[in-house]
Amino acid sequence: MKLTRAAIVLFVVIVIGLTLPALGRAQSGIDSYNRGTKLLNSGRYREAIPHFDEAIRLNPRYAEAYHNRGTAYDSLGQSQRAIQDYDEAIRLNSGFAEAYNNRGNSYKNLGQSQRAIQDFDQAIRLKPRYPEAYNNRGVAYKNLGQSQRAIQDYDEAIRLNSRLAEAYNNRGSAYEGLGQYQRAIQDYDEAVRLNPRYANAYHNRGIAYKNLGQTQRAIQDYDEAIRLDPRDADAYYNRGVAYRSIEQYQRAIQDYESAIAINPRFALPYGGRGIARLHLGRDAEAESDLKKAFELDPALRKTFEPLIKQAKAKRQDQSAAKPETRTEDPFEEALRLQKAGRHKESISYYDEALRLNPRMDEAYYRRGLAYSNLSQYQRAIQDFDATIRINPRSVSAYNNRGGAYNMLGQQQRAIQDYDAALRIDPRYARAYAGRGISLLNLRRDAEAKSDFNKTFELDPALKKSFEPLISQAKSKRLQSQ
Repeated sequence: MKLTRAAIVLFVVIVIGLTLPALGRAQSGIDSYNRGTKLLNSGRYREAIPHFDEAIRLNPRYAEAYHNRGTAYDSLGQSQRAIQDYDEAIRLNSGFAEAYNNRGNSYKNLGQSQRAIQDFDQAIRLKPRYPEAYNNRGVAYKNLGQSQRAIQDYDEAIRLNSRLAEAYNNRGSAYEGLGQYQRAIQDYDEAVRLNPRYANAYHNRGIAYKNLGQTQRAIQDYDEAIRLDPRDADAYYNRGVAYRSIEQYQRAIQDYESAIAINPRFALPYGGRGIARLHLGRDAEAESDLKKAFELDPALRKTFEPLIKQAKAKRQDQSAAKPETRTEDPFEEALRLQKAGRHKESISYYDEALRLNPRMDEAYYRRGLAYSNLSQYQRAIQDFDATIRINPRSVSAYNNRGGAYNMLGQQQRAIQDYDAALRIDPRYARAYAGRGISLLNLRRDAEAKSDFNKTFELDPALKKSFEPLISQAKSKRLQSQ
C-alpha cells in the first residue's frame, strides 16, 4: 500500500503589482518606496519593510507602499498582517486589481479559500486579462476539491500567458488529483521546460511517476527537486516513500531523517521511518517513531496501522519461508530475491555465487541488473563489463550496458553498445529502441525515428513500454533549450 501524501506544497504565490506611483503623485516617500521594492524583488523581505514604513510615514495615502509592504509580510508567512496592508491599499485605491489578487493569496494561505475567490473575482473584474489572478483562483478552487473548475481557470491563465509556468504546474496538480497522471506529467514537463529551476514542478512530477509505478523515474525527479531546493522537507519525505517501496529501507530512513531535521514537527516522516525500521527488525525504534507520529497528528493512525500490520506480516512470512524456500545454491537464492523485487538483498547472494565461481557470466549479468534497478549505474556497468569479458556474445549485457550509459548521459557510449548488440542479433528489438532514445537525446531525429519504427515492427508489444520513454526524452530536450 502506498503512503498517502500530505502537506505537499503544490502552489507558489505569485508576487505582482509592484507598480511605481502614478505620475503627478506627491514625491514624498518615493525614494524609500523604490528602495523597499528593490529589496522585495530580491527576496529580502524583512529588510524591505522599514523602507515601506518610511514611505507611508511620508505619504499616508501611498497605496502602492501599503500593497508592497503587505507582499513582504505575506512572503514572511504573516498573512494576517499582510491583509491589513492590502485592506488599506484597496481603501485608498478601489481599482487596485493587484491588491485584490494578493489579498486573495493571503486569505488562501490562511485556509479561507471561499474568501480568497471573492478577491480573485474582483481582480478579474477590474483586469479581465489577468493570468495570475485566474491561476490563483484555480488554486483556491483546487483547495476546495473542485479540480475541474480549477482546470478551467488554469486553462484561461495559460491562454492569456502561455509562458506562465505556475499555471502548468498547478493544472498538472489538478489532473493528478483526478487520477490523470500522464496528463499531469505533460503539464509538469512544460512547467520545467519554461523554468528549468522550478523545484516544485520536479517534485510534483515525481509524485505522478510514483503513482504510475515508475519509482526510479520518480526518484530522479525528487533528486532534482532536492538539488534545487534542499530545504523542501516534503521532497525528502516523498523520496523516502519511493525508496521504501523498493525495499531500500536504510536509504528511506536517511530521507525521513532529512525531512525531520528540516521540520521536526512534520509527522509523516516519523511514521515512514517507523515503518522502515519495522521492516529492518528495529522494533523499539519503530515503536518510538510511530508514537511520535501519532502524537503530532493523531489522524495518521488510520493511515499507518495497515502499514504496520503489513510490515509485521511480511517479516513473519519471510521468517517462515526461509528454511523452506532458501536454496543451498546462492545463485538460485539471488534469482528468487530478484524476481520478488528485492534487488538489494539479491546482491549479497550473487557475491557469494561469484566467490564460488568467478567465471559465472550470468551472475555478473544479473547482479548488474540489480544495480541498475537500484540506480547504481556505474556499478552496473562494471558487472556488464565482466559479463562481456567472459561471454563476448551476450546481447543482453551489451544492451543493458547501453541503457546504463544512457542513464548517465553518455549517449555516444550507449550507441556503441547498442550497435554491438545488433551486430550479434540484428533482430533484437530492445537494442533498436535503446539506440533510438540515445539518438533522440543527440537530436538525430531521423535516425531515431528509423530505430523506433524497426523496434515496433519487430515487437509491437514494446510500443507501450517505450512510448513514455520517447516522450520523456523529447521533453528533456525541450528543457535544455
